[in-house]
Amino acid sequence: MHTSRPLQFHIVCTEDNVPYLEKKFALFTKPMYSVEVTFYPVTIDRLFERLNRANMGHNPAQRSKLLLHEILVDVEKVIFIDTDMLFVVDPYELWKNFESFDENTIIQFPTLGPKSHAGQVCSCVMLMELSRMRNPSAMFVPSSFLPQTSITALTVMPFARAALEGVPNPFNPSENVPLDASQPTPFGDQDIYHVVWYYRKDLIKHLSLRWDVSFCRGNHQGLSLGHWDENPKDEDMTESEQIKQQSDLEGSGDEHSVLSPGILHFNCQNQGGENVWLNQDNHVKGAPTGNPTYNNNYVTGKFGPWVTAAVRYKWTWLNRGDGSAKVTTRVMSDLIWWDERLMRTQNLEEY
Repeated sequence: MHTSRPLQFHIVCTEDNVPYLEKKFALFTKPMYSVEVTFYPVTIDRLFERLNRANMGHNPAQRSKLLLHEILVDVEKVIFIDTDMLFVVDPYELWKNFESFDENTIIQFPTLGPKSHAGQVCSCVMLMELSRMRNPSAMFVPSSFLPQTSITALTVMPFARAALEGVPNPFNPSENVPLDASQPTPFGDQDIYHVVWYYRKDLIKHLSLRWDVSFCRGNHQGLSLGHWDENPKDEDMTESEQIKQQSDLEGSGDEHSVLSPGILHFNCQNQGGENVWLNQDNHVKGAPTGNPTYNNNYVTGKFGPWVTAAVRYKWTWLNRGDGSAKVTTRVMSDLIWWDERLMRTQNLEEY
């Protein structure tokens, strides 16, 4: 990741990951711009408690993303990205999208148009107005600690309509199927965000697919990067020729213009293991995906040199500042959920 200004990282993880990550950041002593890192250790039990109060307690690991606004209680807005994604541009380019938010917008994420099913949107990258999601009179998810939220929470109406009217079936998009948010769902948190987007498009807006150049979508819009033996004529390709190479964009609004990649997303890799960056197929051109969707098309290594450079970019190269900028880290232990804070405030006021 390259940046043109100071950065703040908010890392939600389990307690045992904090020392490992602190050790990595400790090597980074002279950045060009200041870097602030905040760790938020969370346990599965604590996640389950809060999700259970929202009647969404199944598989807390898959739905933890729904609670970011209640963990980062002092943070106004963030860019969220999955750990299998790489920025190829300055993140500030994406941050500027907040300028397009209106007074109701809480989230922006990629979709394939207004009729997308849950597998065609992506909660992998989101611009999030966390402060609006904490609004006591319109919290994002309800809490049994705060009875009024069973009526006022932003998810209440979409959940009710999804149960009665349904949402597009990812496995047969021509039909709608009921969705019960209290039960397990195929796409975890993405199903929940999709329901809210589907019935409240005033809350969640569309984000260009340039921010999700995904391995789940065929040919990566005709893009590749950095192999010596690629066709040299590719560099002289015209705009119209490039657009013809793009695919899987129908409905996104990006179909008729050149998609300039902002984030590469290394998902849908059946043979990738738990850590896609340790999967050598992502570093070598011509490795099969192992995903039957593509009939083992040789696509994983299309960005190999970029992946290798990003993963192996040693900390010494990052220490290029004059010493005036620093890296600071802190740990926010003893998590108190936002609904717990509101309940305590209300109890004090009543007392």
